[in-house]
Amino acid sequence: MIIVELNQIFSNVILTGFTGDEIKLKISGNQPVTIGFLYSFIQKMKEKKSYFIKDYSAEKTTLEQIFNNFSQEKGFKRFNTSMTRVAKKTL
Repeated sequence: MIIVELNQIFSNVILTGFTGDEIKLKISGNQPVTIGFLYSFIQKMKEKKSYFIKDYSAEKTTLEQIFNNFSQEKGFKRFNTSMTRVAKKTL
């Protein structure tokens, strides 16, 4: 799963949204990550064809998004806990 692979590079990957064929992730780490690095990383994943990635985008989080994420976070907390367990088992 893409989240497991991203967790190997970044210290914290959290699912913030899922609708049909689109996922939204919050990626953070111990060191600052540039938007360019994220584009390069995801493009390499797309070229490997390990995952079906049609389109992707990356952007810095706005203050409004932070407040909206707080309200949605409870709904995804159980899923993220499960994914963390899966990631730890596969490592």
